[in-house]
Amino acid sequence: RPPLVPMARMGLRCRETTAAPSRERRKRWRYGVLFSASMGLLLSFSVELWAFVPRGLGRPRSRVPRCDSIAERTLLRQSFVREWSSMFSELEASPACVAVLCGVTRGGNLGAVLRSCALLGIPFVLALGGVSEADVDRALWSSQLLRRPGWKVSLAVPPPEELPVVDAMAKLRSMGFPLLGVTAHKDGATDLWDANLVAPRLALVFGEEADGIPSEVMPLLQRAVTIPMEVAGDEGSLNLSHAVSLVAYERRRQRERHQQQQLAGVGERLAHVRPQLARGTASPQMPKRSQPATPTPGESKASTPRRRPA
Repeated sequence: RPPLVPMARMGLRCRETTAAPSRERRKRWRYGVLFSASMGLLLSFSVELWAFVPRGLGRPRSRVPRCDSIAERTLLRQSFVREWSSMFSELEASPACVAVLCGVTRGGNLGAVLRSCALLGIPFVLALGGVSEADVDRALWSSQLLRRPGWKVSLAVPPPEELPVVDAMAKLRSMGFPLLGVTAHKDGATDLWDANLVAPRLALVFGEEADGIPSEVMPLLQRAVTIPMEVAGDEGSLNLSHAVSLVAYERRRQRERHQQQQLAGVGERLAHVRPQLARGTASPQMPKRSQPATPTPGESKASTPRRRPA
């Protein structure tokens, strides 16, 4: 019969050798569960946080128009894009100001121009030179015109083969619109704050950022203005949307000042008339009732007209 003590020691050693791996496995399992739970919480939190991040921050840019749906894109076009023939007919019927963009090709610039014109009182924008359909959709989406019901502006994008730039300028000039070109060069141009922008019928002509107003359009312009800058026009120029905003703001400021001066003139005339009205000297006199002419001593009664009995 074998001794009991060695066998007991052998069994204890077997239990120790088998228990050590099981403890390691349980420990690793706990760590795995904790790691998976923490990663799940972190992922869910990041997803919730990503929903509040704006579209322009950290999200990849896409060349596809960012309209939410085709229905929204169609609604934007129906609300703000018009045929160039209908726009010209409306311009001919009512006095208004129109911003003419010669050679605009970027949807971001066009959208910023639409927003500035809607806020500063220029109801019509004419984009010449061939803007693509995708750029028009991008411009309408970036301008956020659909979310502001009070903003009124109309966009016309005629194809270059139907309405060239020179023909459009000649048509506006024949309709009685003074063509005012905005250029970065000071040669023969008036400073913006010295130009008269009060006229209700006015066509503001803008060119490309790199090349400016086309050379074939320059002879058709009646005046040219420039926005004074720290550098010369050959060294740099403002962004197209920034130039449109500055010119539109200056026009609105001049028109507001002109209206205030007119109201002040009316107030001064009323101030001169009120004392006369108080004294009764400037009260309107009623015309006297005409009396029948009495015959002179040498005139017969037959010659005088007789009044018929009532």
